[in-house]
Amino acid sequence: MEKTINEGIHQKLGMAQSDSMFTEVDAVQLTPDEELSALRAYKSKKLALQKERAYWEKVSKPIVYPVMDASGYGVFVLQRIRQTVPDFVIDAQNHEIFKLLCWYYTNDLEFEKAGYRLDKGIALIGPVGCGKTTLLRGFAVNPKNPYGIVSCRKVADDYSLTSQDKKSEGGARVIKHYSGLLEVNPREFWGHSMIGFGFDDLGTESIAKHFGNEKNVMADIILNRNDVDQLKGKTHLTSNLSADDVEAFYGPRVRSRLRGMFNWMTFDISAKDRRI
Repeated sequence: MEKTINEGIHQKLGMAQSDSMFTEVDAVQLTPDEELSALRAYKSKKLALQKERAYWEKVSKPIVYPVMDASGYGVFVLQRIRQTVPDFVIDAQNHEIFKLLCWYYTNDLEFEKAGYRLDKGIALIGPVGCGKTTLLRGFAVNPKNPYGIVSCRKVADDYSLTSQDKKSEGGARVIKHYSGLLEVNPREFWGHSMIGFGFDDLGTESIAKHFGNEKNVMADIILNRNDVDQLKGKTHLTSNLSADDVEAFYGPRVRSRLRGMFNWMTFDISAKDRRI
């Protein structure tokens, strides 16, 4: 009983002290400028808290990615392409391939009705300047299997990297990297956290050396990626090479793997150079 009474007394004393403190605060006079400055400081703090709350609500909220048919996805891709190539057009030379790619990257069964396979990658084959690289870049973000783009010349150059104190900058590390999957922010790639590669200009790379060891780097990567593609189907490429050129450059084993891994889409040899 005595304890309860003491607690009540202390509580009332605390309230009295608090009231006294606020009374003293209220008695402080501020100039109009000081009042305005204090109000702005409070509003600024409150705004920062509101923005922080909105940010965390946004990042914690599951993203609903758009479900697109081939037609809607085609519009999306054209918008992406024209951000970097404003004068890009769909015409008689690329219309069929563009349509096929829209079917492929939205898993539309029309793609297989046209004689292709949805479980294979894409190989865009054609003369210099026909727009292969532009399409490879434009379709890189897609619902089916997005990919990062790298030129085959860069892959060979990366393999050749060396330093005086270690041998881990190039060589086998590079082959392993490009033989696997690439970890990315899923928000930027339609919800995919692991993506494959689109290799640009197969056949333009040179035989690479790493500490004196010569290697046809892309040949090794293609053979390795065949195993990855059995599970993921995430390898795509462009090339100016014909099937005979591929065999001459990489050998019959690689040519056979390429046939099994990719849907080959060939531009007409007379296709105009769109860079001119």
